[in-house]
Amino acid sequence: LHQTLGNYDAAIRAFLDVKTLTGEKDGRIDGLIIETYRNAKNLDKAVQYTEQMLAESPDNRQLKMLHADLIAERGKVDEGIKALQQLQKGNDDDLDVLSAMVGVYQRAKKYEQAQAILSTATQRFPDEQQVYFLQGSLSEKQKKYDEAEKAFRKALEFDKDDPAVLNYLGYMFAVRGINL
Repeated sequence: LHQTLGNYDAAIRAFLDVKTLTGEKDGRIDGLIIETYRNAKNLDKAVQYTEQMLAESPDNRQLKMLHADLIAERGKVDEGIKALQQLQKGNDDDLDVLSAMVGVYQRAKKYEQAQAILSTATQRFPDEQQVYFLQGSLSEKQKKYDEAEKAFRKALEFDKDDPAVLNYLGYMFAVRGINL
């Protein structure tokens, strides 16, 4: 609630209290703290906190992914991508890494690179809804609305009631004033 209201310092204190009370060590609450710093537009604090948590848990994959994403967001896109590439294992966990890479490139408006990663993900994970959702998002950002709709509808074949896909598709229609 604090984060939603823009009370970022209070949100971070609350998350730290929860972390202390629960003894949580899997990085979930750390991720929320990092995202709160990011939402507060304080990337320096986000990076600092991430590096502090990585010093305590150097093998935490989620923290490594967040750190790579923050590096890229600070303008070092290639460095962030290299850090993400190092996390690939050649198994199903790679879908999350590939998704993060698409997000990095998409945020940097490097759409060709994002599409290349997404093409790899589609080949490796053709039965994953997440791939089609990402394709829809990438196409929409490039104003390729027909391609975006096709990808979102493919994602809905996996789960016809998925709220994220339905919301994105509906929002895309509403912004363009079609299929209202």
